[in-house]
Amino acid sequence: MSLDPETVLGIKAAVLKAGAAGTLVGIIWRRQYRLAEAFSAAIAGLGCSIYVGPAVVGWSGVTHEDVHNGIIFACGLLGMYIVDLASLYGPRLVRAIAGKFLPPLPPDETKPGGGA
Repeated sequence: MSLDPETVLGIKAAVLKAGAAGTLVGIIWRRQYRLAEAFSAAIAGLGCSIYVGPAVVGWSGVTHEDVHNGIIFACGLLGMYIVDLASLYGPRLVRAIAGKFLPPLPPDETKPGGGA
């Protein structure tokens, strides 16, 4: 079994470098992340650049390798914002989906300001 020096864990090294660079630029540019948010944004950005980036490159039909890396950089940069979208719209989306399949919750029986 021979190891290919052009890949890291089965991922092209150029794709990994471009995706990591795009993700890091995005995290540094938006300095409001806490540690857990930055970590999850980095995972989302890398995942997007590794899996979506080559698909976008193939779909676009671009043949120059440097442009491939630029597209993958952009996928890593934009892919990290998936975490922001999920935190903004995730609860609303879950409620909308659950509302279609689950019965409505009963109204709250507690009255505001009602003491003993």
